[in-house]
Amino acid sequence: MKLKILFIQINIFLVMGLSTKVYCSRSIFRPKDPLMPELVTCWKGDNKTYSFKDQYLEEEAIFKKFDHKYFKSHSLPKGPIAYRNRPDQKVTGQKLNQLAEKLLCQLYEHKVNYDDFVVLKSDDFNRKTVSGNLVLKYKDYPFVLKLFIETPESFTKPFSKGWQPACFFLMSGGINRYLSGLTRIKNLEWIKSQINQNPEYANLIDFPRKWFWMPKNNRWFELTGKNLCKPVQKILLPSIYGIIADAINKDEDKKVFEDDPKFGLKLSYYLNSRLDPNFENFMKEKETGKIVIVDTEHFPSMVGLKQPVYFQSYSDWYLKLAFKCLSDRLTRHKSFRRSIQFKPIPTIEL
Repeated sequence: MKLKILFIQINIFLVMGLSTKVYCSRSIFRPKDPLMPELVTCWKGDNKTYSFKDQYLEEEAIFKKFDHKYFKSHSLPKGPIAYRNRPDQKVTGQKLNQLAEKLLCQLYEHKVNYDDFVVLKSDDFNRKTVSGNLVLKYKDYPFVLKLFIETPESFTKPFSKGWQPACFFLMSGGINRYLSGLTRIKNLEWIKSQINQNPEYANLIDFPRKWFWMPKNNRWFELTGKNLCKPVQKILLPSIYGIIADAINKDEDKKVFEDDPKFGLKLSYYLNSRLDPNFENFMKEKETGKIVIVDTEHFPSMVGLKQPVYFQSYSDWYLKLAFKCLSDRLTRHKSFRRSIQFKPIPTIEL
């Protein structure tokens, strides 16, 4: 716990210092770098732009996460969806969609309490700008909605949604919760296939079902990258999307790693570091007694891992991540930054 606090303190210091550096003006005597990586955003069909420059931005973290075809093929079905542990009971995807649409209206009215949802996590959500990541549970149905909202303006303000998203931004080359959320289902499918090949894990571990969701009248924004592998590249992104997943009935009386405290670390290593071993990503399910992995973000994308890393303990995990963040931001020589800017070192494959 003390090392976790140290990790938080180190990264808060980094975020405060480096975000100040980003937003402070450059010296008028310092020549401008014509090859500085830059992001420019605007609403589709609008000319008003917002921009952000940072010498550590990387193409893969920003432009390689959204696959529109894959998104559509894994979207929430409209028809009946059986409950996870009560297959005789069902709710239609259309009903879940209607309640999510109603939630959006209440968010933009800046309400704190919602008619059909209970907030599970709001640390990474900016209520003032209505942007960031919000996790909620349906009140009347056993499903969870993980909501991601970005605007052209909020996308270019990476330090406005909490210390943890800011740390991931610093470590990964520019990823945010919105972008990393797009990796959850694809990484889930890969992890599930690996678990099913291992007899020990196959009978012990399970996963919630997950679907992408998007509101009907969604706005899109254009993201332009400059000096990231190419002189200019563009992509269209949805302002709002969500992931709807099974809600897991957690067994509060049993610890997930009661028999083996390093279980999460060993599992992450088996999966080539593609799983975040954080305790909070695992639950003991009351009905089945299985360990359920609830968070399947692509861990290498979140923290910029270029190769698998073995953590000997959770203390080792916190320290290595903290010092990776420090090293990535403070010890990279300009020639190396320029090299990976145009010839990037890929993260562990998604």
